[in-house]
Amino acid sequence: MIIDLQAGEYVIKEIRKHWFYLVLKAFGLFFACVLLVGIVYGIMNYVSDLLVVQGDSGYLYLFLLAVLIFLAWLSFFAFFTKYYLDYWIITNRRIIDMDLIGFFHENISTVHMHDIEDIEIEKKGLFQTLIGFGSLSLQSAGAIRTFFIRDVPNPDKLKDEIFKLHEVAMEEPHKVIISNPT
Repeated sequence: MIIDLQAGEYVIKEIRKHWFYLVLKAFGLFFACVLLVGIVYGIMNYVSDLLVVQGDSGYLYLFLLAVLIFLAWLSFFAFFTKYYLDYWIITNRRIIDMDLIGFFHENISTVHMHDIEDIEIEKKGLFQTLIGFGSLSLQSAGAIRTFFIRDVPNPDKLKDEIFKLHEVAMEEPHKVIISNPT
């Protein structure tokens, strides 16, 4: 998605979730697939022992395994797409949250730098503390009171960068642009 920048506005940084978030989701998917393959294999062996099956039940097992692999790839594609298309753009004047909701619905939220009142950092658990990622919540004077940036790398550094941009935005006089009614 292309963002329309205002006059004098420029992009400073694009932020995506930490890579650990993607690895954790992929590991969970892999574990679920291994577990399902074992369950399907056990059920196939149990059913083939109980029932007299005409022909080889191995083809049915391979078909179910192929369906499982296909669904696993679809699941990985879905959460990788969400990982890649959920990001935040920090400009010198605002923070833009690009949030993918489903494949064909996107929600875009914006908070202006001069509207930021407070930033809170949250690191949950051992992994977030050791690996260095966490969440930011920005308190705003705008219509959206709380603005969340979740699972970002180096939230302490990001908080400092946002506060510096906030200070610069507060020092600049707010320019009122009146459009020409012609």
